[in-house]
Amino acid sequence: MFGSWYRDLFEELAQKTPDEGRVRALAQEVREFESVLTHNGVQVVKLWFHMSKKGQEERVDALLANPDTSWQVNPLDLEVRKKFDRARAIGALAMTLTHDKYSPWVVIPSADDNTRHICTGQAVLSTLRRHPRPPVIPSLVADDTPFLPEGAVLTNPDAIANNGRVLSLDAIDYTAKLKKGTMNPC
Repeated sequence: MFGSWYRDLFEELAQKTPDEGRVRALAQEVREFESVLTHNGVQVVKLWFHMSKKGQEERVDALLANPDTSWQVNPLDLEVRKKFDRARAIGALAMTLTHDKYSPWVVIPSADDNTRHICTGQAVLSTLRRHPRPPVIPSLVADDTPFLPEGAVLTNPDAIANNGRVLSLDAIDYTAKLKKGTMNPC
């Protein structure tokens, strides 16, 4: 995400009071850019690596506890830990604003390394097998659509739009269901 064409959108959304017009314009730029890519035969793969707050804390703690891996923790990991709910809400809103049927977001459960690897491979393979059709440059939303209606995404960070459905990510205990064999993780 960072260093990508999403950076400006994330930075604006992270402001205490994001400028609605700027957010709309930045999200529209992202969708138009991805539409141009898709129109020209590029298969866009957008993966959101989801990890619960507890999973993120455990991951960072384990890396910090081991001198051989502590170098992998950067200041952003520690900052996200402090503001996890807000960061996840911002991510959910950015995905909602930029999700498109020709360049959809795929949420990858990331608490378990093996699950993450398998789901990532399946998402990439599925995208490569898809035959993209040239889309029309999308319109984000009508100008009279409320930007953030009361009670919208920012107050419900557990809901992430994906392929026209909402996933309640914290409601799913990926590891437990995987061990029981009761869930296809991808």
